[in-house]
Amino acid sequence: MSIRLATIATLTAVLFGPPSIKVEAVTNPATAPVPGAVFMITARHHLSTEGVEVTGRAEGVVAGKRVSRALTLAPTASAGVYGVTRQWEAGQPWVLVFAVSSKAHEPGAVAEAVVRLSAAGQVMGIAYPMGKLDSGYPWPRRATAQEVDSALAGLVKSNP
Repeated sequence: MSIRLATIATLTAVLFGPPSIKVEAVTNPATAPVPGAVFMITARHHLSTEGVEVTGRAEGVVAGKRVSRALTLAPTASAGVYGVTRQWEAGQPWVLVFAVSSKAHEPGAVAEAVVRLSAAGQVMGIAYPMGKLDSGYPWPRRATAQEVDSALAGLVKSNP
């Protein structure tokens, strides 16, 4: 019976799926759909944008103190696509965390993206944390505080 339940859970995940998020660096902010955007965020749930909530925050170290700042995401003419302008100080590393959730799912159904930025503003990497359902099917999840702290510490260490 447990094999049957695991199969049903896996099929449900495949058919209905979790929220999804994609982060892309903008190569030319002057021509971005949002003037001055440095990132474009695409958020979906079941291939839809209805009921999707997208948030972002910047994590950094300013004057020796750890800071966390909410980011404003500007919607574009395309549903589920948002532009993000620079809202963090230049000259130091930052970790940006973007999340998409859906009112149609339980509160734990969240997909996140973790963007590591060097002190020069260069994208050092984009990670999409994944976990697994009880059935073993991969499922997006929130980044842990430890993962964000570790990403920031690695950037600070390499950019003293």
